[in-house]
Amino acid sequence: MTLVKIITMTQSQREESDLQAGDEIEVNTKRSTAVAYGRSSDRFPDGWEIDFNYNQLQFLGDEDGDGEDLNSRDWNG
Repeated sequence: MTLVKIITMTQSQREESDLQAGDEIEVNTKRSTAVAYGRSSDRFPDGWEIDFNYNQLQFLGDEDGDGEDLNSRDWNG
């Protein structure tokens, strides 16, 4: 899992999760999209799973502070 900050979200991503832009979350980066998982809640009794394009997320391990997004990293390297 990789710690990221959400830069942008689509309307459907907002409707299908408890997340909003600016949230810091952990995502699974083992696929072609980054996947965030949510626990069950009153709104989502079965939890939720949202796919993000990598350019929607900022990598929080970006120590030089250049605003690198996940799309610019080689996750297969």
